[in-house]
Amino acid sequence: MQQAGIRTSHIMRLLVVQAGGYHNLGFHETDMYNALNRQRQVAVCDGDSDSAIAFLSGKQRGHPNLFFKYSVDDHGGLNCLLWTHSVCRDDYRSFGDVLVFNSTYNTNQYKFLSIVLCGVNNHYSTCIFACAFIVREGDEGYDWIISTFLEAMHGRKSIAVVTDGDKSIRKYIKKLMPTTKHNFAASIWK
Repeated sequence: MQQAGIRTSHIMRLLVVQAGGYHNLGFHETDMYNALNRQRQVAVCDGDSDSAIAFLSGKQRGHPNLFFKYSVDDHGGLNCLLWTHSVCRDDYRSFGDVLVFNSTYNTNQYKFLSIVLCGVNNHYSTCIFACAFIVREGDEGYDWIISTFLEAMHGRKSIAVVTDGDKSIRKYIKKLMPTTKHNFAASIWK
């Protein structure tokens, strides 16, 4: 079901309905998330993450303003990856007053959370400031993404950030960017 693009929470609900309730299921939602995460990390440990890191390292040798950083878990599996390059960093310097934190789910074969940090330039065109992957959403990943993004941008904080309203994102924007105004995408499109 996950390979078909069905979200983990929906898979869990379906299994609960089929089993006739949580008490008949034999495992908790956390167990399912952990099992799926282990499968994802095994797939990534098979060399793809090493290839991505090697590719970015090679690019960085020819482009010293390319910034990338990654973190691994206790078993060497990739947890987080963020990258940006000189044009993106220049765009952030010029147009980064408003930062859009856009996250998409289940769009890559490893089911990593894909995050695009972007804004709008003076021609009303989208400009991408950085891209990232994290294994799972939540406190650890968002804390890492926001602090690494600020490191890549030499500590410059945006005036406003637009997100989907996730509680973990809100928490770390407030912690790491205390003077930044936080807006929810749903309230902007009304």
